Amino acid sequence: MFKENATQKLIEYIQTLPKEERKIIAENILEPKKEKKASGKKKKVLSDIKEGLFEIKEAKRTGKKLKTLSAFLNEI
Repeated sequence: MFKENATQKLIEYIQTLPKEERKIIAENILEPKKEKKASGKKKKVLSDIKEGLFEIKEAKRTGKKLKTLSAFLNEI
């Protein structure tokens, strides 16, 4: 992706910066890892929604009675 020489020059430049600026750069580099954790949480929420929709579909198909919305919200 990057040329080795360009990467080395970038590293050398970053090392010349003041400590606070290097810290900011390091935090920004690590940021995508936090997004991956959030992405996992988003996937869990979407999975739960999908599971609930399948449960509703199955209940309609079989005639099974589900809780009303107000009863569900009162549980929370």
